[in-house]
Amino acid sequence: MIMSIWHYVHKEIYMFELNNKVSLDYLTELTNNPNCKKIKEMKKILLKSYTLQ
Repeated sequence: MIMSIWHYVHKEIYMFELNNKVSLDYLTELTNNPNCKKIKEMKKILLKSYTLQ
């Protein structure tokens, strides 16, 4: 019983993340937008994380 609940919850989490993921193109476009001031810091973090992979 517990394993079936665990499986169901993890499957739902996976499906939610799959349906709501944000593309890298969208994030790049958003960070290059001059009207978004706070996003500039996120751009630095994203660039660091993608260069480490």
